[in-house]
Amino acid sequence: MTQTNGSETRRPADDGGADKKGFWSGLTGVLTALATLITAIAGLLALFISDQGSASIPGSPTAAGEPGTTAVAASGSTEPESTPSRGPSTTATRTSTAAPTTTTTSGRNGAVRWSGGYTLGLVGMDADAVPPSPPERDQDMDFFYANAFNDTVHRYQAAALGRLSGTAEPTIDDCATAVATHSVDSVELKKDSVFCFASKENRLGFARVVGFDETNFNPTVELAVTIWETTG
Repeated sequence: MTQTNGSETRRPADDGGADKKGFWSGLTGVLTALATLITAIAGLLALFISDQGSASIPGSPTAAGEPGTTAVAASGSTEPESTPSRGPSTTATRTSTAAPTTTTTSGRNGAVRWSGGYTLGLVGMDADAVPPSPPERDQDMDFFYANAFNDTVHRYQAAALGRLSGTAEPTIDDCATAVATHSVDSVELKKDSVFCFASKENRLGFARVVGFDETNFNPTVELAVTIWETTG
């Protein structure tokens, strides 16, 4: 309401500005307090989340620097460790045992069938006859002597000759081995040399060179012969 006093007009004072100023001052304080509270709550939440995250990580180091409780094998294997057996071991121990070596000829014994001197020439010898003799037929011959280039004894057909390295008297097993492993078609003869043989009927024997007779047209060699019997 305007009052007029003469020529001077006066308006009542406006108190609205002071009211507005008081209102905003109070609101600012409230907002500041709320902001401070929110900041504090946010800080607490961040600290809580951080603590929870550290506690949930397996294998994390402890405060003393000790390793965590989660064990990781160096090789990456997840298989459990084997537990030592308390009882006796059930694993069988395989021992390799070599079979004994023998040169005994199956089906033979050391019984001498015949032993004596024999003059061997180109006609040969039938070692299965008793006593050994020149064969009546070619198929009865076991071996013969020839000296066209050197003094040699030759096997004939089914018979076999075995070379020996020494001059010692062999056993039946020695001759069985010689015929089986050192079988030859002919053996060069020298004074006192020894050779083994197997007849066409599979009798084993040996002969030692006693001497040579080359004075006649048909040279011969003198032998000391031993022939063993067979049992099968």
